[in-house]
Parts: sequence; structure tokens; C-alpha cells
Amino acid sequence: MTRIKAFPHDLHEEEPKMVRNPDILENYLKDESNIGGGSAEAVVYPESEAHISKLLYKAHVNRIRIAVSGGGTGLTGARIPLGGYIMSMEYMTRPVTTCREGERIVKGDYLGKGYVIRIGRDSEGRPYTVVPPGIPLNVLIDMISRYKLIYPPNPTEKNAFVGGNVATNSSGAWTFRFAPIRHYVRRLRIVLPNGDIVEINRGEYNLSRRYFELETSSGEIIDVPLPKYRMPSLKKHSAGYYAKDEMDLIDLFIGAEGTLGVYSEIEIGLEPMPDVIFPIYAHFSNMDDLLGFVDSLKKFSVESSASIFSIEFFDGYSVDFIRRKYRPPLIPEESKGIIFFEIAGEEEDVFDTMAEVSEILDEFNVLKVMASEDPNWIEKSREMRHAVPEGVSIFVRRHNTHKVSTDIAVPENRFGEMMDTYLDIGESSGIHYVMYGHIGDDHIHFNFLPRNVDELRKSLDHAVELMKKGVALGGTISAEHGVGKKVYFEDGEPEPILKIQYGEKGLIESAMLKKTMDESLILNIGNIVSEKYLVT
Repeated sequence: MTRIKAFPHDLHEEEPKMVRNPDILENYLKDESNIGGGSAEAVVYPESEAHISKLLYKAHVNRIRIAVSGGGTGLTGARIPLGGYIMSMEYMTRPVTTCREGERIVKGDYLGKGYVIRIGRDSEGRPYTVVPPGIPLNVLIDMISRYKLIYPPNPTEKNAFVGGNVATNSSGAWTFRFAPIRHYVRRLRIVLPNGDIVEINRGEYNLSRRYFELETSSGEIIDVPLPKYRMPSLKKHSAGYYAKDEMDLIDLFIGAEGTLGVYSEIEIGLEPMPDVIFPIYAHFSNMDDLLGFVDSLKKFSVESSASIFSIEFFDGYSVDFIRRKYRPPLIPEESKGIIFFEIAGEEEDVFDTMAEVSEILDEFNVLKVMASEDPNWIEKSREMRHAVPEGVSIFVRRHNTHKVSTDIAVPENRFGEMMDTYLDIGESSGIHYVMYGHIGDDHIHFNFLPRNVDELRKSLDHAVELMKKGVALGGTISAEHGVGKKVYFEDGEPEPILKIQYGEKGLIESAMLKKTMDESLILNIGNIVSEKYLVT
């Protein structure tokens, strides 16, 4: 039996700052999703682990709901409060433990906040960093780049907090070469919903069966059951609790969307920065050539002298948005799709690899290749990738609606079938759409762009159809965003979208885990499982 012992913190420390101003509260009642209905009495700003512990202890005793707020960049409504208090993590800007031998303290001042991280190397020489949960990703990337290190998951949204990255098992373009953040989390300090604290190192607590014992600071022993569903066998998966027959306990708390505890400190593995990261845009006139090139590039990446960091896809409708911002001759009129990829490594290896990739491109009738060593081009290549989401935002604002997006990934051998489904449903719907994303990981973001309320309703129905197809193919409804408070409608009633993945039994098992770890039901209520499953 695996048992983890929790310990208390000093509850006599002064109270964290609390604000009840409605104008300030309004800023925390939404994220980048289109989920509304948030409400809260106050926002609290902890600056230490003791602050978090004291707040959760009092909330546990008095049954006051707490919604944890990160950078507000989420797409699933996860930070939206359903009453009670908001716990904003923006002032958790430094590690809570003392510096260990061999670690370097790194400081940075950004937008009036002073951030502190630590950088070290383990016994095998692998670099890592110890960070607070409230550090924005762009700040962390800047601080570690001084030491020629990179953050391997590299999520697209650089204003997200690292705590939010871990809470959703976030990933990004570089996940093709590396892995989602779960793979790099080495240690977590977590304040549990009752105010107790646990520290978990990877490899310290291995579960051979789907439960463990939690010994509280008061000596109570709690048997904690894990869901018995079968997770999809995918590189990227962020839908629901991580649970399997043989697992590391730390993985339960990664991707749990703030429902089982609040991170106070995070230790993450890093990678050395390559000498060169060379971005390339390849245009194709048809989908068959584009997909054929992707398959060949993925196979080639296994043996190439340099690393293929990313393989990203933009469909023809995405190209239209890019073309509006960057007119021909930069974007060929004949382009019906783009593969963006990055080759990284030592300079000589990168250009040797590029020469070999050029032969593959010719084999698949590439229309145009856009690549250059010029720093101005490299900067423009980054800007071009953002032209699509910018164009999408302008489009839906013009029509006073919002996009309806998916986050589906499927096994590699079923991706072709999933792509056919995207195209069939997209074209037959009559609703404008775009597809883009991480094709190297068989993970595409399909986005409906409805022009009116009727199209919005139909888009939501089609999105459910796509998610069900993804699950039927052995895939996941959420590869990197989490599920948060997102729902779909079944017989006219709202259901959490996790039900599409695991069915009602999976929701009941997930609710049992939540109720066992959070007896007073205070922490991030509505995330992963809806409230109706928690009260039955």
C-alpha cells in the first residue's frame, strides 16, 4: 500500500490581501473561453505557501468555495468562480523552499513584479528549474534563456502561468520533439483542500493499484480511490484525472485542473538550447501531397542528424487568413495548405538536414518553400503563425458570435480517418471553419466560425459529433487544453464533456476521487466533473 503523509503549515501567519471591489472582481470572472456565469464575493492574493494553506483551511472549515485563478488564458472556463472566493496566483512569484546545494538563484523584474527562480542540474547532469506557480511562461522562458536552456513543452500561449500549464498538462508545437509538461515535472509541492501540504518527487510514490492512502496532518488515514476507466494510449491527453494500474502518484496531480490541490512550488526539467532553430513554411496545392509530406517527414525525423522540433498544419482557409495580412507574392494564390516545421541543432547539421528535407519536399510537389537565415525573416515567421488566430478573432467579432473549437488527438494509424471526418463534416455543415495545429502529434484544432445564432447552435452539435468520432477512434477529446467547465447537451440537459470520453461511470468514479480528496467540496468546483455529480 502506498501512503503519503501530509504536514501542516503555520496557520498563524498574517492574512493574505483580500479585495471585494466589484470592478476588480469582474476581471477574474472570465477566461479565453466563452463560458459566463461566474460570481465571487472577493479575490484573495496569496504571496506564500502559508497564505494558501491558511485560506484553504478556513475555506474547508467554513465550506467556502475557492476558484484558483492563473493567467486567464484558458479555453475551458476552468478559472471561472461559482461563488465564494477567487485565489489569484499572480503574487506567487518565488519558490517557497530554500535553495539547495548547486542551485543558482535567478531574478527578474517584469511589469513591476520581481520573479525568482532557481536553476540546477541533477546527479546525471540534466538541467531543471524550481519555479513559483504564478510565473508567466514568457517570463520563465526569458530567464532560462540567459543560461542557454529551453522549456520543452513550449505552449503557444506565452502569457499563461506555469501553474496553469501543469494543471492542464499543457503542450505545444515542440511536443513533436519532446513531450507534454507531465514528462518534465520532477517535483510538486501541493496545498491540499484542507490546508495540509504534501511534497511529491517523481519516482517516490509508485501506485501498483488504483488507490493510495493519505495520512493527514492530524493523523487521519484516508483511502483514496482512483477512477477505473481506461485512458487513451496517446502522447497527448488532458481530459480528466490521470489514472492507470501502474503509475506515479505525482501524475494524478498533473492535469487535475486545480481540483485536488493548489501548487505552491514546481520543479521542471529543461533542455539545452540548440545552436540554431530554423523555421520553414512549405506550401502545397493539394491535401494529398501535404499529408504525404507529413508522413515522410515524421519517418525521416527518426534518423535525421538535426532534430525536427515541430510539424504544424494550416489548412486552406487558414492560409486565406494569412494571405489577407501578407499579400502575394509572399503567399502563393495556389496555396491550399501549409506545413510549418522547425529544424534544430548545430548549424552544420541543420543545413545538411534541410538539404535532405528539400528532396522530400520535391517528391511531394511542394509549391513554395519559405525559409531564410535572416533574423528579420525568422521574426516574421513567428508573426505569420499568429495571423490565423488574429483573423479568426476578427471574423467572429464581426459576426457577433464566437468560434467553436475542438482539441482532439487520435492514434497515428487513425489520423487519416479523423481528417476525412473533419473535411466531411466541415464541408457539409455549410459553416465557415479553419483547421490548424499539431499535425505531427495527430492533433488538429478544428474551429467552426459561425456567422449567426443558428450556425452557432449547429456548430456546437457538430463539435460533439467530432469528439465522439475521436473517442471511437481511440483518441482524446482534449489533447492539451483540459476540459474545465465545458459541457455539451444530451436530451436537452447539460453534461460535462468528459462524459463523451468516459461515460457516466467514469464521471461517477471521478466524482468519488474529488469528494474523497476535497471533503468540503470547496476547490475549483465544476472543473472536470459538474456539480450535480458531486452532490449525489
